[in-house]
Amino acid sequence: MNCIACRGFATTAVFSEPTNPNAPWALQGTWKRQTTVGGLSTGFVGVRNYALPLSTVVPLGGDVDHFTTGSSWRTSVFAPSSQWYLTAAIEKTVATQSNGASVGVTADVLIPVHTESISVDDPRISALTSRAVRFGVVVRW
Repeated sequence: MNCIACRGFATTAVFSEPTNPNAPWALQGTWKRQTTVGGLSTGFVGVRNYALPLSTVVPLGGDVDHFTTGSSWRTSVFAPSSQWYLTAAIEKTVATQSNGASVGVTADVLIPVHTESISVDDPRISALTSRAVRFGVVVRW
């Protein structure tokens, strides 16, 4: 679904009618803007029944990998019931060649906002709620 009244804002949702009430899903909304500094984005991500840190399913500065969190992925009664994060990313092109190839840098941050865990105070199966700050190099040709 897309917010047609919100310039630069896109919401991605992949839902199927799960036969299992614990089936995982993901919801992401992102606002992207190209500025003189570089490409900036901010938004939110929500996932259900995904026990690993969100940084394992979101590429650097990118969107949620719905294949990984899709309903075909194995569900678990020990997974956190839901995780919500705020996201922000920046990408800056450092050099561009005449043929269009470029090199740049990128960074993003994932900040946990709310996690509902179904565990009973067991740290081995409770959600990992730490912030993630990641940096990388972008090569395009």
